[in-house]
Amino acid sequence: MASSTDRALPLSAPAGDIFEQFGEWVLLAPQADQAILMPQLAKVRQLVYREKLENLQPALNAIENRLNTLQKLQGSRQSLAAMSWR
Repeated sequence: MASSTDRALPLSAPAGDIFEQFGEWVLLAPQADQAILMPQLAKVRQLVYREKLENLQPALNAIENRLNTLQKLQGSRQSLAAMSWR
């Protein structure tokens, strides 16, 4: 999965493009993580289509933070699983 810096989008990118890119990142996440992230993505979609762009950046930041947290959790789970096999 891409790191946080790999996911950076320019703030000048059109809101629809930003929404689509975040949607792609969410779809790359494990299915259990997608279930957590999809409601947040739906909220972003509503903001884009309602042109509530002033609220868009905080919502995108929340998705990115949640995605990073889920990735760290997955890494911890994998590390613990590897330790239990030893």
